Amino acid sequence: MAARKKAEAQQLLIELDSDRDWANACKRPGLLVVDVYSEWCGPCSSMTGHLRRIKLELGDEFLTLATFSEV
Repeated sequence: MAARKKAEAQQLLIELDSDRDWANACKRPGLLVVDVYSEWCGPCSSMTGHLRRIKLELGDEFLTLATFSEV
């Protein structure tokens, strides 16, 4: 069950770790929302849940969610 939830989360969000990831994300159709956050930031972390809900409602063809976690 936990592995399934993790796989679903990976499909909802793509992580931008390189210039190539960024270029590929920009080529996807629809709206691209990039969430730049730090794990220590409470409001930043809470936004992820809201963005996932929107993604589930709109689907892949309209919205791409990407994250960039500041180290």
